[in-house]
Amino acid sequence: MASLENQTVKALRALAKERGLKRYSHLRKAELVAMLQPRNITEVQPRNIMDEPVPNIGVAPLIPHSITRGVRNAVSYLRDMTGRVASKVKRGFSDFANWMMNYTPVPRAADPVIQDILSLYPQLREKERSVRGWFKTFHVPGMPNHDVRSFMENVKPEVLGLYEREEFRRGFKTRFILNVEMEKRDLVTGDITTTTPSFHSQSQIVLEYTSVSEIYDLMVQQILERIAGFNNKGSNWTLRSIIGLDILVDRYRPMGGGSYMPLPPELAKKNAIVNPKNYRDDECFKWAVTIGLDPADVHPERITREVINNSRKLCWDGVEFPAKEEDVKAFEKINPDVAVNALVWKTALRTPCITAEKGN
Repeated sequence: MASLENQTVKALRALAKERGLKRYSHLRKAELVAMLQPRNITEVQPRNIMDEPVPNIGVAPLIPHSITRGVRNAVSYLRDMTGRVASKVKRGFSDFANWMMNYTPVPRAADPVIQDILSLYPQLREKERSVRGWFKTFHVPGMPNHDVRSFMENVKPEVLGLYEREEFRRGFKTRFILNVEMEKRDLVTGDITTTTPSFHSQSQIVLEYTSVSEIYDLMVQQILERIAGFNNKGSNWTLRSIIGLDILVDRYRPMGGGSYMPLPPELAKKNAIVNPKNYRDDECFKWAVTIGLDPADVHPERITREVINNSRKLCWDGVEFPAKEEDVKAFEKINPDVAVNALVWKTALRTPCITAEKGN
């Protein structure tokens, strides 16, 4: 193709017409050449809107409620699991430190260092002499720079570990005694008065399926309430230090029937009690009720065929043996003509344990 500059205006206009251009009839040659010059045009590729980045509109995305609830549950589980792991680690470190002190020969110069380490962790030890009336007493010495609430929180893993011992698995009673030192300053003279009160919790019964953690928190709350009551009686008392915590533990066995047991001598000599001799089962409640309704004139304590036949005249549905208090009440409901009173004999003192709600 000839150069556009060498062509005439008429030829340029004809070329513009051929290319479909518009508004060229009044243009001069230089303008026609500029119009007809080829240009570098970048081809625009078609775009898919789904490939475009998501614009930031400043609004939080909506998350289904079920997902947020699941996240909260997961966070709560992780928090609880972390707390349990931390408690076990604390307990393990304390046991290791005690092992070092008791079994590893160390230079005397190192003892203060180890004591400083041990003071940071609770050390539970059994007392040689227990509090009167209790099976065992354990002691945790006070920890520096702790108030009552934080001290009890640090001691908790050790105490719960104590409650998990095999000897207390079937049931026990427990109680706390917190010994502290308190002080108050005379506002006029500046003299400081100190006292060492003890704050007791109520005795709590822990059975096989009882939450020991909840029982622990309950006794801590009782101690805090008693400290608050002490402060209300005398003004300006403040906590100076925690001397230690005593944990009282005793075995607990709820009342229940069983197999034959000889009567105590002071009861046997009265000749007023029939003690069924059921050597081969634990259904003494059944035999005691049956014999009590129709005792034999001779040897009423024996489980004869007549006693067995008489027991079948009563309904024992829902009664489990050895019988407990709830089984006695269940028996009364399904046998409306029978009322049962149960008594407990303790050191020559007869106290009612179960009293029938029916009339004679």
